[in-house]
Amino acid sequence: MLLPQAYASPQSKCWKNRRRTASYATYRRKNWIRKKYMTPPSRETKLAKSIFDFTGEILGLSLANFVMFSSPEAIILFGGLTKAGDLILKPTRDSMESNLIQVFQNKVKILISHLKESDAAILGASALVWDMKP
Repeated sequence: MLLPQAYASPQSKCWKNRRRTASYATYRRKNWIRKKYMTPPSRETKLAKSIFDFTGEILGLSLANFVMFSSPEAIILFGGLTKAGDLILKPTRDSMESNLIQVFQNKVKILISHLKESDAAILGASALVWDMKP
């Protein structure tokens, strides 16, 4: 019969295997992190980036057309697409600025709303009613 010291002593075979197993688990965890976060972009990532770029170009062109006839100080975007952040905003800004005439370039801001999606539509509609003259 083995005594408990046989399992816990540094000279025991179980102790050595436990150390090897722990270091192997640490190695696997570090290797997993390295693979997950430090690999070059995959084909799917490049495809998603190109989709965001294309969508930003179309949105920027549409916003440039809107700026031409309405002359706003800022454009406030909200909704699911804005959760992409700079992935969608940078190509949108670049496309809008390149399609604007010189009078409007670098004067119109594109902002993201921090309101809840349900509140933004109601507040926008009520602001239009508030500005109406009887």
